[in-house]
Amino acid sequence: FFFASTRDSMSDALLAQIDAQGEKVRILKEQKAEQATLMAAVNELLALKEQLPEGHPLKPKPKKGKAAAPAPKAAAPAAKPAAKAPAQAPSKPAQAAAKAPAAKAQDTTPLPFQKTVDELDALILSMEREMKMGKPVVTRFAPSPTGFLHIGGARTALFNYLYAKATGGKFLLRIEDTDRARSVDSAIAAIFDALKWLGIQHDGEPVFQFARAARHAEVARQLLAAGNAYECYASPEELEQMRADQEARGEPPRYDGRWRNRDPKEAPPGVKPVIRLKMPQDGETVVHDMVQGDVTVGNNQLDDMVLLRADGTPTYMLSVVVDDHDMGVTHIIRGADHLTNAFRQTQLYLLAGWTPPNFAHVPLIHGPDGKKLSKRHGATGAEQYRDMGYLPETLRNYLARLGWSHGDEEIMSTEEMIKVFSLDTIGRSPSRLDFAKLDFLNGHYIREADNAYLSKLAAPVISQTLGLPPLSDTQLATIQHAMNELKKRARTIKELADGCLFLVRARPIPVLASAAKMLEGEAKTHLEALAKILGEHPAGEWKAASLEAALRAAADSLTVKLVKLAQPLRVATTGSTASPPLFEVLERLGQAECLGRIQDAIQGKNKIEAGPEQPKGEEKAAKPASNNTSAADLEKLRAAKKAEKAAGGAKKAADAAPAAPREPDTPEVVALLKKIDEQGAVIKTLKTEKAAKDVLDPAIKLLLDLKNQLPDGHPVKPKPKK
Repeated sequence: FFFASTRDSMSDALLAQIDAQGEKVRILKEQKAEQATLMAAVNELLALKEQLPEGHPLKPKPKKGKAAAPAPKAAAPAAKPAAKAPAQAPSKPAQAAAKAPAAKAQDTTPLPFQKTVDELDALILSMEREMKMGKPVVTRFAPSPTGFLHIGGARTALFNYLYAKATGGKFLLRIEDTDRARSVDSAIAAIFDALKWLGIQHDGEPVFQFARAARHAEVARQLLAAGNAYECYASPEELEQMRADQEARGEPPRYDGRWRNRDPKEAPPGVKPVIRLKMPQDGETVVHDMVQGDVTVGNNQLDDMVLLRADGTPTYMLSVVVDDHDMGVTHIIRGADHLTNAFRQTQLYLLAGWTPPNFAHVPLIHGPDGKKLSKRHGATGAEQYRDMGYLPETLRNYLARLGWSHGDEEIMSTEEMIKVFSLDTIGRSPSRLDFAKLDFLNGHYIREADNAYLSKLAAPVISQTLGLPPLSDTQLATIQHAMNELKKRARTIKELADGCLFLVRARPIPVLASAAKMLEGEAKTHLEALAKILGEHPAGEWKAASLEAALRAAADSLTVKLVKLAQPLRVATTGSTASPPLFEVLERLGQAECLGRIQDAIQGKNKIEAGPEQPKGEEKAAKPASNNTSAADLEKLRAAKKAEKAAGGAKKAADAAPAAPREPDTPEVVALLKKIDEQGAVIKTLKTEKAAKDVLDPAIKLLLDLKNQLPDGHPVKPKPKK
């Protein structure tokens, strides 16, 4: 019941008495002492706290409607025998005074803050809450360095971090490396690296458990000297036979306490004992879990666990409790698979004379099928998600909302989560990993991210994919300039990097199999015309707006729709039908590179590459057997396929009248078309990410509103329904 931060201005002696008496009350309550004994201890604690100066946070506050001391009219009754209650509350204090032990002098005089038996439990709980609210919160994350940082462990670390920061406390890191056979330096480095990438920064220096083995053994010997532990000389063979006999009787295997009350003088010669904790054999142990609620187990189900092995090395259960106590940990937030450990650890705290911390056992993460998360579900290590192209801010947001809730808010920054994080709203049921939701969330954070930041993340992926050295500053600038459009379509950094490849590829660039058809037939004629027009374009005017005007003028002179020129040009220069705005791409690539890529497409030099835009139907049947098939070869395959269907119903494009030329778009219309293009890309991304209807519908409505602003007769403007 005492916290160190209040020592600064108070008498150390009085506060030490309050500390010791509070510990006594806690132990009596846990051991379910008689009501009269417990009440006497509580009254003594309250009397000590009344001696504190006014305004001190530990001093009991008088309840409204009741005076802190007997009222003047109660002065006469106060002089009567001590068993009589104060005048302002004659009934309940009288009960308390009657039940209080008469042996203690301080209990024979009624105090204005004495409580009845019925109020005792509520009083103790409120006192505990009062002390814990004032005590600085200290949480810890304690991984074992036997492999990568599991995604469940990453969430545990995040919950500890958020709770510490939300309460103004500290978040500590401890490496539990007592298993020397399995603990490896590379795993320790991987844990530090993963936490750094996730942005989960611990306070102070990390603690290494193995280095504290001497301190753990010291506590075991102190428990032995105090009679709360004993030496056990049972051999491994004896214990194995004991468990076999228990299983034969249908009993759960547990140590039967055969050396609990035996004299060590009976020990067989030459046998080194283990030290076991002397657990209580009756009553029950209650864990007041902040997530699971009160969880109770009968003490007859808790066997006397080993604290110190025969070779003198401490066990995990001892080391964990000693370290948490010495580190000042107030809240242990960990996976629900540790809940059974909490009962034995609670008793170890009590028998060592220490106050148990608050426990919060968080449900585990399951796979999409509802089973415990494992390798068969895909990535389980935090660093794997980094390699798959997820942003750390995405994973922080997703993991925090995987079991913890705050209304309907799904997208929250770390700063926002710190302001509202609470253990009260963590659910008790396991959470299921949803990769579709994770992708959607990552797409959101990519769209919101700084372009320079995204370019630096994508650059090494691009270099690795293409087998290139690190990108130059010029290449990085080219990628960054196109990032506004590229990031609208990407759900991961890998997808973002794939979208950037065309900007830095060497000629001739590969063309996706699904886009290669755009280079066939009349498209080559159009590309030849564009090669001439763009070749004559002034080099000093190689800007997006000027290029767009030139292409629209070319479409008018050739009496074709702009798309008939734009799509072949897009495929020739990017290798895909999807890219950032075409004219911005042309500007960034430069005149020489664009003209070279157009000539490659005209001459059929491009290699066909299977990619994310896998062809369907007719094009799927014509898919080349090798990524080295040329565009010319693919064209022959498709021509043969089309000949087979010629009798069925070919398009009558040759008979159609040529489109009537129209006036060039004004600058205002050009700007509006650009907005329409951008909004269309947003909708495409939302559909790909399977966004909710309430998100998708407003986006579609905005697109229609933009299109309706176009002048009447414009081909992009929707036609009125009949």
